Amino acid sequence: MDDRRFDELTRTLSGGADRRAALKRAAGGTLAGLLALRGGRAGATDICYPPCNEKNCETCKYGHCKSTCDPKQCEVCKDGSCRSKCRADQVCDYGTCTCPKGTKECRGTCIREDACCTDEDCKGTGQVCCPNDSPKAGRCIGHGKEEGNRACYHGDFPDA
Repeated sequence: MDDRRFDELTRTLSGGADRRAALKRAAGGTLAGLLALRGGRAGATDICYPPCNEKNCETCKYGHCKSTCDPKQCEVCKDGSCRSKCRADQVCDYGTCTCPKGTKECRGTCIREDACCTDEDCKGTGQVCCPNDSPKAGRCIGHGKEEGNRACYHGDFPDA
């Protein structure tokens, strides 16, 4: 195709503009299409300065460092990866670590809902609550503090 016919074709397609203006419009359209395919917006970039720190679980999104950990899932960054901040016996409830249904918090661990946690839970019975490290943990037992404490570990008194 000769120059004259090309110029006529570009004027027809570009609404009367010259070749240079038509090429600029075509290049702009191509760039806009590439941005749309990429899912970005005009001016968006995945380059952060200073660079994001992967050891802090960061990734670059639209020119800003963002954490890859999800606080709603109780995640925190440890040694470069997202991990649960909850203890092994806990579950995450919308960003809060809590004991699972049917259990309750007691001195840093989850125990059955019906178990005692302190002597106060055995109030009015004259018994003591066996501590978490005893074979009868979470049970009101014995007749008085000394007898109850011995029974929690040695089991020589029946539960009341």
